[in-house]
Amino acid sequence: GIAGDGEIMRVVICDDEKVTCSEIEKMLSFFAFEKCIKLEVDVFFDGDTLTEYLKKEKVDLIIADIRMPGMRGLELLEQIRREEISDAYFVILSGYAEFDYARRAMQNKCTEYLLKPVDRETLLKLLHKVRALSDRERQESKAHEEMEHAYFSRHLISLIHGKYDDVNLNYVKKHMKDT
Repeated sequence: GIAGDGEIMRVVICDDEKVTCSEIEKMLSFFAFEKCIKLEVDVFFDGDTLTEYLKKEKVDLIIADIRMPGMRGLELLEQIRREEISDAYFVILSGYAEFDYARRAMQNKCTEYLLKPVDRETLLKLLHKVRALSDRERQESKAHEEMEHAYFSRHLISLIHGKYDDVNLNYVKKHMKDT
């Protein structure tokens, strides 16, 4: 999840334009300072280097330009999703409002499609959105775990009282292996 209390929000920026990278990095730092969030930002200038990094490191948010030499932002997004390299929120930056690009991005679980130049207000809204999505996912995951636990307990109680069938038995066996 993203930066709850004491957690670090890890963001990567991938753009071959160094100026864009440093502007976004500055805006992110300002946001982190303003909201008292621990933020760790890494910058990459091409998709291949980023992909290798993501295979080893977990990040919360990827902000990538749509047009870069070598692997473009869309191809990067598609590869990351196809090969399940990262489940990070993904934002595409583009100098063009091209519907086909935006549609392809959204089909690959892209969180946002931002037009360049990115202004501070837009970036702040995006970070708020990502944090809200992350909080919601964390709560849903916690609720799911609690339901699983209650369900497991019910099956276990049936076993203890000798009132069980194959369904109870198999569920408990399967979940005992998982723990």
